[in-house]
Amino acid sequence: MLSSAFSSHPRFVALHRYGSSATGLYSASSDLDLYLELCDPRPPHPPVDPASVNLYRLAGLLKSAGFRRTVAVAHTRKPIVTGYDAETGLEFDLSLSSAEAMLNSALIA
Repeated sequence: MLSSAFSSHPRFVALHRYGSSATGLYSASSDLDLYLELCDPRPPHPPVDPASVNLYRLAGLLKSAGFRRTVAVAHTRKPIVTGYDAETGLEFDLSLSSAEAMLNSALIA
């Protein structure tokens, strides 16, 4: 699903689940919460500052990869890109700044 949109840069991109799908507390109406971890392709591969990523371009990349209803929600405390994967029927929220949410999900699980 989403990992295929980033397959041309697998060394510098990692997708992590968090929230209800990671804890097992999801329901049929739950969306998929994902954290997109980006690293600079130049050695020593430091993490990329989420504020430097253009969410509108990211939403466009996902749309061109076949995802539907991709929308950049940029003017919030935790900016995300939302979308829908017609192949799986799942809605998703893609965040670039949710590393702490992953830790919270691990504590609950």
